[in-house]
Amino acid sequence: MESSTQGFSINILTYQDFAQTYCYPNPTKEGLIKFAKLPNYTKIRIFNLAGELVYENENFNGNETEKIWSCENNAGQKVASGVYIYILKDERGNIKKGKLAVIR
Repeated sequence: MESSTQGFSINILTYQDFAQTYCYPNPTKEGLIKFAKLPNYTKIRIFNLAGELVYENENFNGNETEKIWSCENNAGQKVASGVYIYILKDERGNIKKGKLAVIR
């Protein structure tokens, strides 16, 4: 008599905060900034120093932990050289703020 055992696995999702999140290269000359080690469902907003919203990504896939910003505004135009402020917000309302620079 042959017996078989059916195995199963349980995926336990643990919450990751912004402790290890970073962006690079910073400053960028290539026109790309990568946000790495993001928590699930992170909203990315980037502002110029005048406080104007330059870029926003609200439709972030929960399975991605990295996001590339192509240094373009929401209209698809390249942003000018300068310093920008980014604000990251996760699904739990936690926030991380930082600066990044674009060199053209």
